[in-house]
Amino acid sequence: MNKSKIVDTFGRMYRNSTYKVLMFILGFFTMMPIVWVYNSKKGKDEFTKIKNQLEQELQQEGIKLYQEAIKHLTSKNKYFNQSMSAQQMEKEAQAIANRNFSIILHDLAVEKANLYGVSETTMKKCFEDMLGSPILTFFSILISWT
Repeated sequence: MNKSKIVDTFGRMYRNSTYKVLMFILGFFTMMPIVWVYNSKKGKDEFTKIKNQLEQELQQEGIKLYQEAIKHLTSKNKYFNQSMSAQQMEKEAQAIANRNFSIILHDLAVEKANLYGVSETTMKKCFEDMLGSPILTFFSILISWT
């Protein structure tokens, strides 16, 4: 089995919550250094800087998304003959706007990062980087002897 197949399998398993829990329980000593490296890199990479910069630039877009969500909820309530309190409508509109803003922000950040040749730090990427490292090998051998 080559390295890319192992990494792809890890990525698929990490996305499934049941497999993720089993990986952490059964592979604790193997996952421990991967999680440590991931947490140390997360938020400190170039991708995060690009994403934060774009977030500052797109604040107006967030306001527009909120206004669109209010219009959408108003028309939806009118169509279904439902009434919603102003507080509940505001809360739901904010949730919709935040979700849409996050999706747009992430997509634009990925696009801009690709222009600079930068990639996001993910658990799969950390696993791929550490797959041949002596630290991961040491912890894997350590657990196999016990």
